[in-house]
Amino acid sequence: MDIPNNVKGFELLNPEKVERALVGTVQRSGSLSGGVQAPDGTYDEDALLAEYDRMGGLIRKGEDKVKTGSFFDFKAKKPREKATPVLEFRINGRVQEVPMDEPLPPVVRAAKLAEESVKQEIEERAEEKAEKKASKNK
Repeated sequence: MDIPNNVKGFELLNPEKVERALVGTVQRSGSLSGGVQAPDGTYDEDALLAEYDRMGGLIRKGEDKVKTGSFFDFKAKKPREKATPVLEFRINGRVQEVPMDEPLPPVVRAAKLAEESVKQEIEERAEEKAEKKASKNK
């Protein structure tokens, strides 16, 4: 069985939870319970996202984390009628939540730029170290 890791542009990072959301979980009796996959192997992508979200699986949109509960309503204990994906950003120890359909606030954009510049600097230093090590070994 092919386990999807990308559904409607959202990355599902835990393949075990994706499989349980698709086929269900084994009960004490040995039978399967739950699962959104039909006997013919088809499934509704919205139902899969909601079930995976209900299980607490990590969902990302690009490099950004999607808030748990964006696809499953835990208060009503059912999938949301209309999914409302919310992106979460941890900035200076605080969580900033931004609905996906809204532009990123300046503080989030600044933090993302800073993070990218730090990643680039780390990559450059690693390349320099590798070059020095290669020149020493010649």
